[in-house]
Amino acid sequence: MLDFLGAYLVTLILPASLMVAAVVFLVALLGNYFSFGNRLVNAVVTALVAAALGAVVLMLAGEQHFTLPMAGAFAATVFGVDLVANLLNFKHRAVSALITCVLFWLIWGAWLVTLLLEIN
Repeated sequence: MLDFLGAYLVTLILPASLMVAAVVFLVALLGNYFSFGNRLVNAVVTALVAAALGAVVLMLAGEQHFTLPMAGAFAATVFGVDLVANLLNFKHRAVSALITCVLFWLIWGAWLVTLLLEIN
């Protein structure tokens, strides 16, 4: 089982989670530039941008992959992580977006590993 998990971590989970984290960084940075006056409003704007982007990506991936709860869960996770990142560092837009990215990557990677363990 450990070999199975290790192979998937290297070939599937790590690259996919890094790509999603890069997208979250760009979304957080974009949200920071749209509204950087209030921490809560900033997190809401970032979550809305993430929801729109997530819905578009899921629809492009195919009709069978698009579900509203999946896009909502993505947006809710981005909202929570961005709010925490804004509370930790709100002075610099890029640093706040980087904290959002790292926190999201940790949560997303843990979720993917959990799913993989449940499947196996």
